[in-house]
Amino acid sequence: MSGLETPLRLAVLADIHGNLPALNAVIDDLRREWGEIEGIVVAGDFTGGPRPRETAARLRELGCWMIRGNNEDYVLSYADRTAPEIWWTSLQWASSRWSYRQLDEAAIDLVRSLPRQRVIDLPRAASVRVVHGSTERVDESILPDRNADRLAELLSQTEEAVVVCGHTHIPWMRSIAGVLALNPGSVGLPCDGDCRAHYAVLTWKGEGLTWKSGLWQAEHRVAPYDPECLRAAYDDSGFLEEGGGFARALLMTAETGRDVGIALMAHVRDVVSQTRGERIDAVSDETWEQAMATFPWERWK
Repeated sequence: MSGLETPLRLAVLADIHGNLPALNAVIDDLRREWGEIEGIVVAGDFTGGPRPRETAARLRELGCWMIRGNNEDYVLSYADRTAPEIWWTSLQWASSRWSYRQLDEAAIDLVRSLPRQRVIDLPRAASVRVVHGSTERVDESILPDRNADRLAELLSQTEEAVVVCGHTHIPWMRSIAGVLALNPGSVGLPCDGDCRAHYAVLTWKGEGLTWKSGLWQAEHRVAPYDPECLRAAYDDSGFLEEGGGFARALLMTAETGRDVGIALMAHVRDVVSQTRGERIDAVSDETWEQAMATFPWERWK
C-alpha cells in the first residue's frame, strides 16, 4: 500500500427497508471496527419498512452514495400519481402505501434525486458500479449458485472492477474474469438465516486505476442489534397494524432471517391460481384475506 497513508475503504449496504435500529448498529460497527472510511454506499431499498423517513434522513446526514431500488420506484409512482389505482386502495399494497405516506418532502426529494445505478470513482482506485437488482433491471434477482451464466453475462458487459448489487437479501461474492461481484446482504431484512444486520467493506489493495494494477477486496460483516427495538418500531410506528399481512411477514423475516415475504407471496400465487381474472400484483381484497387466513404463519416463526 505504498503511497497511501491509510487503506482506502468503502462500506457497502443494501436493503435497509426502514429498519433504523439495524442501520444504527451497522454505523456503530463501522466506526468501532474500521475507523475512517472513504464513504458509505447504499444499493437501494432503504424505504419499505417501519421507519422510512428517519432512515432516509440518517443516510442523507451520513452523506452516502445512494441509488434507488424497487421500493424507491414505488415511492415515486405514488408521489407522481402514476401508481395503478389498486395500489391506493387494496389490502395487498397497504404496506407500500403506508411507507410512502410516512415520507416528508425532503425524503421524497432525496428519492427523486437518486439514479437507478451509479459509478463511484475514487482517486487512485478502480471504479465501482452500484446497482440494485442487476446492471439491466432493478428487480432482477442474481444468485450465483442459481444463475451463474447470467451473472457471467452481465459482468462481461461492465467496465468497472466491482459491481455491487442487492435485492435478494442474501450475501455473496464472486470474481469472474477480473470483475468482483458483491452482494452485501440485507441490513434490515436478511434472508440467509442470520437475523443480524449484514453489510460489507471494500478495501483497495494497490495503486493503479484498473483492476489489472490493483485489487478491491471485500469482507462480509454482521452487526447484532436488539430485536425488541425492531419490534417496537413496527408496533409504535403503526406499520405492523396498518401494513397488514405483508408487514407481518416482513417483521417475521427480520426476526428469523427467513424470507417469509417470498413464502407469503408464493402462497398468494397459489390462492390466485384458483380464481379467474386476477394478477399476482392486483389481488382482490377478498382473495388477499383468504390468503392471509390460510397462510401457515406458525411454521415460519
